Amino acid sequence: TVTDSAGVQIVESLTPGWGEDLPKIEAEPFLRLGREEEGPYQFAFLTRGLILEDGRIAIPAIGAQEVRIFDSSGIHLTTFGGWGEGPGEFSNLAGLYEFPGDSLLVYDGRMRRATVFSLETQGLRVLQNRAEGNYSVFGLAEGGPLFLFDLGRGFRPDLEPGLQWTMTEILAMSPADGSYDSIATLPSRVQMVVQGGNTEPVTPPRWSTQAAAEDGFYWAIPDEYVIGFYGPGGRMIRSLRRPVEPQPVEPRMVEDYIEARLDEVRRREGDAAVPRYRAMYEEAAFGDFVPLFGLSCVDGDQRLWISGSTWPAQGAPPRHWSVFSKDGAWLGDLEAPEGVRIVHARGDRVLGIWLDEMDVPYVQVHRLVFE
Repeated sequence: TVTDSAGVQIVESLTPGWGEDLPKIEAEPFLRLGREEEGPYQFAFLTRGLILEDGRIAIPAIGAQEVRIFDSSGIHLTTFGGWGEGPGEFSNLAGLYEFPGDSLLVYDGRMRRATVFSLETQGLRVLQNRAEGNYSVFGLAEGGPLFLFDLGRGFRPDLEPGLQWTMTEILAMSPADGSYDSIATLPSRVQMVVQGGNTEPVTPPRWSTQAAAEDGFYWAIPDEYVIGFYGPGGRMIRSLRRPVEPQPVEPRMVEDYIEARLDEVRRREGDAAVPRYRAMYEEAAFGDFVPLFGLSCVDGDQRLWISGSTWPAQGAPPRHWSVFSKDGAWLGDLEAPEGVRIVHARGDRVLGIWLDEMDVPYVQVHRLVFE
C-alpha cells in the first residue's frame, strides 16, 4: 500500500512483489577471480566491488590501494591507483562508485579527496573535500553529490548518562569542485554514556545502515522495520515499511556471543587470558533486541539490498537479504551462498566476496535465477 503523510510517501509491503516463486542465488559461482599466482588476480583484502553496465567488474584491492578492472569473463583489463599521496594514488581507499562519462569515482578517507578516473582515456582529476572532520563516505548520487557522514566520537560529555542514539551530520559534496553542504542530521549509533561523558560498548552493536541511489540515499536504524529514502538535499521523500518485529535477545545468544569472543581470545592471547575477558564480557551491557538490519547496498538496477543481522555470530557474512525495488516495494527475501558477502548486483548477476579456509579473498559472480 502507498499513502501520503505530510508530503512523505509511505510504502508498506505485506507480500513480496516477486510473488510466491522467488528467485534464487545459485550456490556455485559462474565466475571466480583470485588465483594463486602474483599479479592482478591475487587479492589480500577486499570489502566492495561493482558490476558496470557493460559487464566489466571493478574491484578496489585495499591491500594494494588500487582499483582493478576485469572484463565480464574475468580477464584483467587495467589497474589504476597504488599507495601514495600524489595524484591518482590512495592511502585509504574508502569508496568506489560509477561516474558519468565511462568513469569511476574513488574516495580517499585519509586524504579526504575524490579522484575521478576515466576508463576510456585513463585521465584523472582530483577534488579535495573542504569539510574538516572525521567523515566517512557511503555513496554517490548519479553525477553527484557524494554523501558523507560523521562516524561520531566515543567521548560524549554533551549527552545525559544512559543508553543514547547519537546523531550524525550528513554532508553532500560536489564532485565538480569539492564544495559541500550539510543536508541532514540523523541517528547514527547507540552508545551507553556514563557519568562524565565516557562511553561503553553495547551488545549487540546498534548502528545505522545507509546506501546511496542515483537520486538520493537510504538511511535506517535497526530498532524497527522503517527505511527512509532522502533526496540529494536531505529531505525525506519515502518511507519503506514492513510488519517485521525484532527478535528478543535470549540468554543462549549471549552465551554464544561470549564463547565466540573467548575463542578469539584463546587464539590471540592463550587460555590464561580467558578468565579476565570472560568477566568483562559477562558484565557488558546487552540490549533487549537483535538489530533488524546489517549491511546494505544499491545495485546497478537501483534495487536496495539490505541484510539481516548476523549477531551473535562473529564475522560471518549475512545469509539473509531483503530486496526492494526503486519505488520502495519489497520484492522478496533471498539467501546468499554460504560464506559469500554480497557487495553489488546488476540484472541476474550478483557480485560477492568469498574467503577460503586460509581467509584468502576471492571475487565471485553468481547467477540470480528466476524459476
